[in-house]
Amino acid sequence: MGDLWHENILISVEQRPPRLYIVDWELARTGLPGSEIGLFCAYLELLGQGSRVARESTSTMLQSFLDAYVQTSSRDIRLAQDTSVHWGINIIFWTPRDPPGSKELVQSLVRRGVEFLVHSRDLYFLAQSPLKDLLPMSV
Repeated sequence: MGDLWHENILISVEQRPPRLYIVDWELARTGLPGSEIGLFCAYLELLGQGSRVARESTSTMLQSFLDAYVQTSSRDIRLAQDTSVHWGINIIFWTPRDPPGSKELVQSLVRRGVEFLVHSRDLYFLAQSPLKDLLPMSV
């Protein structure tokens, strides 16, 4: 179960550069990487749909998060596949519950979630997706 979202992130601005601390108030344990990354990516994507101003910032945050993750861990097909599944599931589940806009936007986001879910084992899809950097270089 993924639980990595903004309310579980603390930022210390007293340090230079600022440091991030990830805490889990309810489940004090390490989660499954694909589940955690998928939830966080879906959350950022949905947050970015709420306003035009937030879209660019959350897109930058999403790419920065994935870039930093790749720098600190190994690239792994299974991780990219699991992340795609959880990204899709969370978009499908959360979008209708907290709609970020019009009915058309909600439908478009749910379709995107279905796409992440259905194509999660398709290496061509993953190589064209925001998850491309999680894949090994040889794929």
